[in-house]
Amino acid sequence: MSSEWSTISLQEFIHLQRGHDLPADQRSTGSIPVAGSQGIVGFHSESIGIVPGLTIGRSGSIGATQYFEDKYFPLNTALYAINFLGNHPKYAYYYFQNFDFSSYDSGSVQPSLNRNFLYTAIVNIPPLCEQKAIAHILGTLDEKIELNRKTNETLEAMAKALF
Repeated sequence: MSSEWSTISLQEFIHLQRGHDLPADQRSTGSIPVAGSQGIVGFHSESIGIVPGLTIGRSGSIGATQYFEDKYFPLNTALYAINFLGNHPKYAYYYFQNFDFSSYDSGSVQPSLNRNFLYTAIVNIPPLCEQKAIAHILGTLDEKIELNRKTNETLEAMAKALF
């Protein structure tokens, strides 16, 4: 089955762009998550980026990957997908969660990812139908993990209330 996979450059898999400047004092009240290099750092009233989308930490903390089903605003400390080039967005998210970004660190004092340097990576990518199947299975497992986490929180709260 792996013979059907394509060996391509990362630039042929996905197009990324550096996020945008948006200091905290320039954010307007809203419910759209602002994505930094390590996660959600606030909220804003406007979004940038395709949906679904993903961000990858590019400065300070490199490689932290986030997936967005809805609108988001990527900060300049992250790279974000501007085109999945026909690949499944959720598969790309899972792919990058297991990608070794440390080999592409171009920072001297602070870790940093340069999109053009990252594009030189050679990746093995399955056909779209397999990408969808892989993303579905991993997504289902993630949903079950989250459900179990919430169940544990509820049970812990009940135990505290009883004792």
